[in-house]
Amino acid sequence: MKKIDQIVIGALLHDIGKFMQRAGEKTKYLSNQEEIYRICPKNSKGFPTHWHSIYTYAFFEKYDFALPVAKERFENNEDNISNFAIFHHNPTTNIGWIIAEADRISSGMDRTEIDEQSESENVESDKQSFKKLRLKSIFTEIFLKSCKQDMLKNFDVESRNDFTYKITELNYKEELLPEEKSQFKDYTEDYSDIWEKFCKAFIEIKTDNIELYIQRLLYILEKYTWCIPSSTIDLPDISLYDHAKTTAAIAASLYQYHEYFNNFEESSIKNRQINKFLLISGDFSGIQKYIYNIFGTSFKGSSKILRSRSFFIELLSEISTHYLIDKLNLNLVNILYSLSGKFLLIVPNTEIIKSRIEDLNIEISKWFKDKFNGELSLNIIYEEFNGNDFDMKNFSKKFKQLLDKIELKKKTKFSEIILEEPSSKKFIIELDYEKYKNGECRFCGKEPALEISIDEEKNLGVFCKQLKDIGEKLPATFLLSYSKQKLDLREELTKPLSFYNDAYFVSFFDESILKNKSIRQFILRNSFNVYSLKDIETDEIYPSKQINTYIPHEGEKNLTFEEIAGKSCVDDNMIPFFYSDKFQNIDFSFLNEEKNNKENQKLGVKLLGVLRADVDNMGLIFSYGFEDNKLDKSMLTISRYFTISRMFNSFFGSYLKHLIQSHKQFQ
Repeated sequence: MKKIDQIVIGALLHDIGKFMQRAGEKTKYLSNQEEIYRICPKNSKGFPTHWHSIYTYAFFEKYDFALPVAKERFENNEDNISNFAIFHHNPTTNIGWIIAEADRISSGMDRTEIDEQSESENVESDKQSFKKLRLKSIFTEIFLKSCKQDMLKNFDVESRNDFTYKITELNYKEELLPEEKSQFKDYTEDYSDIWEKFCKAFIEIKTDNIELYIQRLLYILEKYTWCIPSSTIDLPDISLYDHAKTTAAIAASLYQYHEYFNNFEESSIKNRQINKFLLISGDFSGIQKYIYNIFGTSFKGSSKILRSRSFFIELLSEISTHYLIDKLNLNLVNILYSLSGKFLLIVPNTEIIKSRIEDLNIEISKWFKDKFNGELSLNIIYEEFNGNDFDMKNFSKKFKQLLDKIELKKKTKFSEIILEEPSSKKFIIELDYEKYKNGECRFCGKEPALEISIDEEKNLGVFCKQLKDIGEKLPATFLLSYSKQKLDLREELTKPLSFYNDAYFVSFFDESILKNKSIRQFILRNSFNVYSLKDIETDEIYPSKQINTYIPHEGEKNLTFEEIAGKSCVDDNMIPFFYSDKFQNIDFSFLNEEKNNKENQKLGVKLLGVLRADVDNMGLIFSYGFEDNKLDKSMLTISRYFTISRMFNSFFGSYLKHLIQSHKQFQ
């Protein structure tokens, strides 16, 4: 474990004491005045505040054995994971100020202004409001000014009902939907239930693979702290997980910046006037066209390729972020998120990093041009930020500059390689026509077909054939492995997907992998990410990846596209209903045009319907949706941006999957 990893883990666990405190756990240090005054900061009257730091101390004393072993050590012995977390409100070393500053920047405010407020109440206080408030849904805070003029007369903005989340572990089901009018009561019992589960999981994540350790730690933090308010002061709409994740991303960047300049002076670390950060935004263009563009007519097997195309885009987005941090020599938590063809990284602002980004833009664009003939592209831009830019009064305006840049970049995609190439070869896509002796791929119409056959499924190109195989096997996949070398194993379901000229591989394993612990251990040793796609029971923790692998079925049989389309037809006895007075203005004569199934007397044309769900004007929401008229500023912070992005993804990528699987009308 390197120094940067210790910074990251300390930042991820810096507020773990809040969780422990709300769970009603007991600790002997509450009666130890010497330890209280050593650990806790003091208010203007000299009294200790931020009592959750005491609980963080108790947590590390109990679970220190479960932390990974540090291979690199700081010069000062006080600089270690536990002290980074325990003293984040009262740093005792210069390096400790990295976590303290990251915590405050992540919050979008200087917490020294609120040190004396109720969040730091003693456990013996009668108030303890931090145990009685649930996490408020961030969607109740979104309100666009443009709508306000039309709605103001009939809608009381100030009296909107709050919606809050249950205190429960995350399973991507009904708990994702907030409840209206939650009670102000003591939720210690609810906290205690998930605290016990968290502690058990924390002990089980230990591994020598530090990338997997951080991945698992992020997974259990999200699973058990997604619903816990990070702060109950002012507006409790940021979860402990979202605050921990953004704090770790900022802390990693801050440490990398000061390490680059070899300056860890306290005054330098606390200086928020310098542009120490880069926010790197990545946005894919051409996704919808790529997924749904089918050459010619569909055929048996088309559904498998469509399913895996969508899955491939998600993998491509995630792998691209890892490609960037590997090339930039950064940490896993520098990736703030990678969702739905978009990603955001927080990285140190150094000349080396900026130079590498420019080179990577060219390198990545060339790969996309060659791999997808320019149909897909990845647009990468960055914006410089200083510590003050993360403050609520500045973040919205500054972040809008980043959004404007990415929109402009999408209109000039591939410009970096077009400008680089000689004028005689401006973006020419050269095809080797010798490879097309069997014609073009039956599905995409772009790559050469492998063979000529009357069987349409065989008239595919190499990549479409691989996608078809993956689409067929994906519903039976239990584990996904991300590695930087090919895992050549018999137990693999199908040929692994390769990315960036074999720099990365994603391998698929079915249920048989659960019976072979030695193979699982081999996979873990040689992978930087391992996900489970189904609920599994093993000795290891596998973060869950929410992939929609549901297939409509009747009994044990999965339905084909043809069979699903057949359900658009109707029985003869339904015709009188359509011709009733209710539908007198609608022409249903088309129902008599074709009898698709004479045996069952079904009428109508077999057709498939496609439902696409998307959120429009996301840029508008982030730019103007969090404006607070009373404060005359936007309430948007980096944590709120991360929260709303994550919750949108959880709903569309996970909850809808549960909804479709659990309701009969979708089966």
